[in-house]
Amino acid sequence: MLGAEHNDPPFVAMMSNGTSGNINNINFRNRGPAMAPYEKMQRVANAVAAEVFRVYQTLPHHDWVKLDARYDEIALAPRRPTPVAASRVRE
Repeated sequence: MLGAEHNDPPFVAMMSNGTSGNINNINFRNRGPAMAPYEKMQRVANAVAAEVFRVYQTLPHHDWVKLDARYDEIALAPRRPTPVAASRVRE
């Protein structure tokens, strides 16, 4: 969509599907027609790419971009089940 296939240096775009498990684009109540392997993934990726491209065309160009990053490690203790929750698992 960007016409960036032959850029030097090459253009690399990335998209990551989150792993938190709280988002899904499958309607389990009404699954709809069966799809070939990776078909749903391709449909979603194409829809997202088309929307990004649509918005990209409206963005002003800047010949500079300040890049910055932050990183912080936090220590977390493991969560332990309550005695009640543990007893339910054993049932």
